[in-house]
Amino acid sequence: MSRFAETARRYGQWFYEIRATPNILDDGYPEGEVFALGGAHWRQVRSFGPMQDNEVIADRVMLNPEYDAELYEHSQHATNCYVNTEVPRALRRHEDDGSDSDSSYDSDDSSTAEDRAYQAAQEYMDSWEMLELVGDLPLNFTAYEPRNDIPGPMAAADEDAVEMDAAREIQYSIDTGIPEPDPPRFDIPLLGAGFDIGECSVLSSSLKKRGTTNGRRPEADGCCKAAAALRKGTLRKMAPDHPQAQYADTCKLGKLTVIVRLGTSFFGGSDDRLFLEIGRNKKFDGSPHFLLADSPDRGDHITKDIDLQDAFPKDRVTIKDIKHMRLVSRTSGGHVSADHLDLEDVTLKATCAGSSRTIQMYKYLDRWFTYWETDIKPEDWEPFGFPRNPSARQKQCTHFSELTFGIQLGDGPHDGTQDTLVLAFNDDQRHTIASGPARRFHAWQEINMKRTFNANKVPLSNLTMVQIFQEHEGARPDNDHWKLQGIKLKGRCAGSLSERLLDKFQSENKQSPRPQVSWLIGKPSWTGRIDPGKDWHRVRKTLTKHVHDEF
Repeated sequence: MSRFAETARRYGQWFYEIRATPNILDDGYPEGEVFALGGAHWRQVRSFGPMQDNEVIADRVMLNPEYDAELYEHSQHATNCYVNTEVPRALRRHEDDGSDSDSSYDSDDSSTAEDRAYQAAQEYMDSWEMLELVGDLPLNFTAYEPRNDIPGPMAAADEDAVEMDAAREIQYSIDTGIPEPDPPRFDIPLLGAGFDIGECSVLSSSLKKRGTTNGRRPEADGCCKAAAALRKGTLRKMAPDHPQAQYADTCKLGKLTVIVRLGTSFFGGSDDRLFLEIGRNKKFDGSPHFLLADSPDRGDHITKDIDLQDAFPKDRVTIKDIKHMRLVSRTSGGHVSADHLDLEDVTLKATCAGSSRTIQMYKYLDRWFTYWETDIKPEDWEPFGFPRNPSARQKQCTHFSELTFGIQLGDGPHDGTQDTLVLAFNDDQRHTIASGPARRFHAWQEINMKRTFNANKVPLSNLTMVQIFQEHEGARPDNDHWKLQGIKLKGRCAGSLSERLLDKFQSENKQSPRPQVSWLIGKPSWTGRIDPGKDWHRVRKTLTKHVHDEF
């Protein structure tokens, strides 16, 4: 994948226009090449077409009928569709200059570089914006039914098409006097920069023809690495000024406090020790480790004042000195723990010396972690008290477009039934579970939204009750008891990829009443009440605790 069409046209036989999502990372490769962490969905492809001689055949370009424009362009999450230039440190192709590197990170013997990269990828993808737009890692790719309006692999273009393409190019040259259209705008910042344009393969062929060349094979590395650096520098200069940067020089720090909030997920705590690594001090052989908590529990709010002299052994410390921080959960033996914690958010709170002025660096995370780290820039700071967490509108989930149901029957010798079990929300919103399920019956089933609710999506506010009916057939015993171990419901929020889970009924362990008792005829065998505002919680995938599909 590449940001630049010129680069993409040099590879393969097909050209794809893909909607950017934040799992697409730009690590400054010389020709605008980027990589999609976990891959890209077919529903992200806006258009596609075949290529001939490194050019897209314009009259064969197709719009993708499976492109999810509702999600990627019109939903509340569309503003988060971008290529991410902040690549996690463990995933970078090279480390930054050694003067600012964290030696404790490089020498951590608790895991290999590959392990750190894999875990960093998992934790990077386990964020709310990733879940909304891309999904969990590994991504769940959709299999589509074959379509007659989407072509298969294309054979070589026929001679007529080739001749027509050649004729169009010749006529264009005659009409305009130049060999091809003007260069794309991403090439313009490179003009006049002192590069030998003829040796830079990132440039369009028209610019190469105008540049100087000595006939050698173009080499991308030297020129194009400089081009990539220039492109990044140009983009930075074009970025709006950050008023927060005024604190970088004027605020000498008198106090620095870290505030860590853990989430309230059921397994959100840990029996290990939570450390903060920040600053750089030779006597600690890298970043000092500050103990934040022993055995932190879910929902904990942890506050710790940082010893500035331990973290930054200098007389004057400003926010420019705070370049990196890392949270690490470690075992009693000092190794990185395998027991993940639920991290809600992190705040660095700094008070200027001799002043009441307080500023903060705030990160809203909402993810599972054993270690988490971030680079910090002066523009990340702001006046204390104004956290930039996602708005309620971005996080809210008001409708389900997909709904799945999980059920587990008891494992006793008579805990199954010969009757038919039916799930119901209201009496007329029904889904058949199974006919004659045996003991230990366990299944996850897709609810047909149109058939069950007579709509493509259902408001959460309408899901206030769930019931199970036992439909008896006369040829079977009329005292057919069965036992419900538990149920779960999982819904996909409309207009996003995030999911909500209802698991309050996962451990019911209730025996059904006799189905033919006169006052029970036509009534549910089991009923559960749902509070739409409290009982659903967001599904977050963990590396070690896969609890959502189990009972």
